[in-house]
Amino acid sequence: MKVVARLSCVSVLTALGVAGLPLEAFAQAGASGLEAPPRGRCTADGSIKLCAAGLFALRFYGADGTLRSLAASLDKEADYLPWRLEGRRQGNGFAHLGDIDFRLKTEGTPRWKDFSSWHAKRPVRVLPAEGNVLRQDEITPSLGAGFPLRVRRVWRLAGQGLVLEFSVANPGRQSVQVGGMGFPLVFGNDFTDETLDEAHKHEVFGHVITQDPRVWIAGLSDEGGAGSYVAAAMKELDNPDPQEVAKLEQFATKTVVGQLQVASGPTEGGVRKSLFYYDPVPFPAYYNAAENWKTWASWSRQKAADIGRAYNYPHVAIVHWVLYRLARNHKGLVQQHDAGWYLHKAAITMTAMMQQAPYYTQYGLMEGDVFVEILKDLKRENLTAEAQTIESLMKKRETVWKGQRYPYGSEMAWDSTGQPEVYAWLRYFGDTAQAEETRDAILAYDPALPSWGYNGNARRYWDFLYAGKIARIERQIHHYGSALNAVPLFSAFQAQSTDFYMLRVAYGGLMGALTNIDPQGFGSAAFHSAPDVMRFDAYSGDYGMGFYGHAIATQVDVVKHPEFGWQAFGGLLHEEGDGSVTITPKDSARSRIFVADAGVFLTLESGKFESIHYNLASQDMDVTLAPAETWTPTARLRGEYPAGAPAHVYGVSPAVPKVRDAWEVPLHTTATVLHLHAMTP
Repeated sequence: MKVVARLSCVSVLTALGVAGLPLEAFAQAGASGLEAPPRGRCTADGSIKLCAAGLFALRFYGADGTLRSLAASLDKEADYLPWRLEGRRQGNGFAHLGDIDFRLKTEGTPRWKDFSSWHAKRPVRVLPAEGNVLRQDEITPSLGAGFPLRVRRVWRLAGQGLVLEFSVANPGRQSVQVGGMGFPLVFGNDFTDETLDEAHKHEVFGHVITQDPRVWIAGLSDEGGAGSYVAAAMKELDNPDPQEVAKLEQFATKTVVGQLQVASGPTEGGVRKSLFYYDPVPFPAYYNAAENWKTWASWSRQKAADIGRAYNYPHVAIVHWVLYRLARNHKGLVQQHDAGWYLHKAAITMTAMMQQAPYYTQYGLMEGDVFVEILKDLKRENLTAEAQTIESLMKKRETVWKGQRYPYGSEMAWDSTGQPEVYAWLRYFGDTAQAEETRDAILAYDPALPSWGYNGNARRYWDFLYAGKIARIERQIHHYGSALNAVPLFSAFQAQSTDFYMLRVAYGGLMGALTNIDPQGFGSAAFHSAPDVMRFDAYSGDYGMGFYGHAIATQVDVVKHPEFGWQAFGGLLHEEGDGSVTITPKDSARSRIFVADAGVFLTLESGKFESIHYNLASQDMDVTLAPAETWTPTARLRGEYPAGAPAHVYGVSPAVPKVRDAWEVPLHTTATVLHLHAMTP
């Protein structure tokens, strides 16, 4: 068997369509950097092999033979691979051009196995290279023990093109089924700390959209502009990465505070409608003439600076709140300010909304239930004055909803995004009847159906107009309403844990948000359901609102169904011989588990669950926590009882301190096991 993959440098680069920099300019820029050898020749420079290929100079890494640099021969700064990040991208877990992945099943074995040349770096065997061959390697050793095939990789010239060729052979007697095979196309597109001009010079990416007549999309506000940074922030809540947190903190301190959000003065905390605006007088040649800038969506500078739209405030509050949680519950992740600074900014955002943008606060706001979390954290920190002020302001809103026949309205009568916050505050203030009314409204437009597209899909039709690349009215598949409405349904189920239909709808919406993410990590605003398109929209748009719903609610729900027995939504469940069950979380966070039979919701503000063993007879649990990480030396475990006064509560052994309503559990290099024992309240 032989598998060949060919890449022509010229065709690939042309297809990428670098914004503002023609291919000719990229390939023929002024000379700088290391001299390349003559065309078709290669020289060694330490661990790097340098080769010339037409208009381009190549750098191969000696140990594994992958391509680390694809630069213009006359300008080594203009590189299509992330050469500038090479120091950070060494070692295991980083893919390079020339790596390959397989999923295989050998005859006589029941399971598929995955093999990769980059998950764990291993040396390859260099083979002689002659003629137009630049480098040739036997890369089978790089794929690890047990790999049953033989793979040869060849880099060679073909005219002006560079060809990457893989030859795959089966040297054994057993047949091998190839279920999946592919190689990562790695290109340089990290332009952190660069201006746009510098990024065009150094990096490669598809056409960069810097303008849209719907000015909020480029202006970092409204849902269509805030979605990307809300998603980026919420990803860090349960799965923080130090480099990503550093970028988020830079965004919060340099872009949000002082630009998107008023930093000081009488309107401190106010959130502007857009940082981008339409003003052709001072910028006569700036705006794309092919676009229509004469509609209401092309806000003037004055309109873009308006701080009167309440819907913009939760987006900014999320950034501050996530950084507070990361600073408070982890070690060394947040560097520029302490936890208190970020919590104060989150609180100021809430009070500013009520003072500067009161009109729309009569409705539920997208992601507005984050305000409940901020208030709870203020109380846990004993910041009594701020907490009382905010609670009083929120009570005024809730009082309006409590007095309405239909308390779940939004900006538009047909909307399906105001309900989650309305439900959250009605529950918080104990107005159960109106909360149930709101829950029933959600269930009226949010179904359980045997289709990934419509299962848990809150009805949405119009937001492609405001945040999509294809701007039109159309039934949207898993727009952000799906995951946002899952949040109150999970809460309602925990209060009434025999309603399995409600749990199914909630899980449909929760998981729907993940289907929008493609293999490269791009999150689409929604899927176009109309037959003439039938694909995900090319803008991220307001996707982040949905990912917020997913990230704040993702959980494992353990239930005993009267027909199907023990079930774990979001996890694996094994029923033991003595009737006890062991649950292994498989959701995206592994930090929330609701055990319906015990009526307890276990949550981790830091740390991860590896498993829970639940004894049905005693209702005791053994909780296994994952080993410590550098920035997570301590787990913070909280037990809550959503149905109200419980028949029993849980204690922890060995004994650990309780701080801010959570047990603080020291973690170790191996798993930590806690015993939770049921006891009388």
